[in-house]
Order: sequence, then C-alpha cells, then structure tokens
Amino acid sequence: MANPKHLTTLLEGRRAWNAWRRENLHTVPDFSAADLAGRDLSEFDLWGANFSKAKLDRANLWRADLSGTSFHGASLRGADLSGTDLWASDLRHADLSEANLREANLLEARLNEAQLSKAVLDEANLSGANLCGACLIGAKLAGASLVKADLSSANLRDAGLFGAHLVRANLSGADLRGANFFEAKLYGANFAEADLRKTDLRGADLSFACLRNAKGKRSVKIEWANLWNINDPPSGFLEWAKKRGAKFEATKEPV
Repeated sequence: MANPKHLTTLLEGRRAWNAWRRENLHTVPDFSAADLAGRDLSEFDLWGANFSKAKLDRANLWRADLSGTSFHGASLRGADLSGTDLWASDLRHADLSEANLREANLLEARLNEAQLSKAVLDEANLSGANLCGACLIGAKLAGASLVKADLSSANLRDAGLFGAHLVRANLSGADLRGANFFEAKLYGANFAEADLRKTDLRGADLSFACLRNAKGKRSVKIEWANLWNINDPPSGFLEWAKKRGAKFEATKEPV
C-alpha cells in the first residue's frame, strides 16, 4: 500500500513534491496501489518511485522523470507519458493501452507482457528494451528506435513501424500480421518463427536478417526491400522477391 505521507506530499503539487524530493534523495517514494487516475503529475521528479499496481489511467505524466520507476502491474490506460524519461523502468504486466508515449525514453525498460494496444510510441527510444510477449496491436511506432530490443512472441498485428530502427532486434515468434515496416531498418533482425502474413516490408533494409521458419513470407509486400545476405531464406523465396522488385545491395550496419 502507498505511504500516506508520500501521497499527501505528492498531492500538494509539483513544487512541494520536487522540493521534498531534493531533501529526501535516499527515500524510495511508495505509491503502490494508489488511485491517481486523471492526476496532473507533469514534470514531477519521480525517479525510482514505486507505482506497482497503482491506477494512473488518463494521468498527465508529461516530461516527468520516471527513470528506474516501478509500474509493475499498474494501469496507465490513456495516460500522457510523452517526453518522459522511463529509462530502465519496470513496466512488466502494465496496461498502457492507448497511452501517449511519443518521444519517451524507454531505453532498457522492462515491458514484458505489457499491454500497449493502440499506444502512441512514435519517435520513442526503446533500444535494448524487453517487450517479450507484449501486446502492441495497432500501436504507432513510426521512427521509433528498437535497436537490439527483445520483441520475441510479441503481438504487433497491424502496428505501424514505418521508418523505425530495429537493427538486430529479436522478433522471433512474433505476430506481425499486417504490420507496417515501410522503410524500416531491420538489419540483422531475427524473424525466426514469426508470422509475416500480409506484412509490409517495402523499402525496408533486411540485410543479414534471419527468416528461419517464418510464416507467410510469400504474402508480404517486398518491393524495394534490401535482402542482402539474409539468413535461412526458404527455397525459391529470393527469386520470388526479386521478381517483385526486391534488391540485393551490399550495406553496412546502420549506426
């Protein structure tokens, strides 16, 4: 349960809370299971706090410092987390459906089995994040950075990842049906056992990507995609892709 003193100070507003935080740097704020739905917590200094199982639906956390914060099992449906620092935060099993995470820093965050359906993650930094088993149905990730992110067994059906950076990302076993990877950077990405039915890979860089036992490879949109040195392509796939305008150009790993 939440610490009553911490909760009282938080509800006094940004100035009071941030002043208290500067004077209590070694105290871990405890808001576990607190009902903070719809609250304005924008620009609050909340790094390292405990919000596990808290209710933060529609809360305004714009540009708050949430690095290292625990939201394990919390509900953040429709919350505004745009521009927030969530570096190394714990969002396992959290519900972020329809949340706004545009330009948020989620570097190395733990989002295992999190609910992110229809969430907005455009231009967000998810490099090194763990999204194993996460639900991202219809999520928007245009221009997002997912370098070396773990998306194994994640559900990205109908997600928009155009122009996203997924260099060496793990998409093994992921449901990618209808996902849009138009002009995405997929250098060295792992698609083993993934479901690629009706996936849009037009103009994407798939150099050195792994397609071992991926499903639906011949239903993908592959025009202008770069398939240089892809691994484990099925028999006849490269010839089929070439006829549809795929290219095979030597390329270096994107920085």
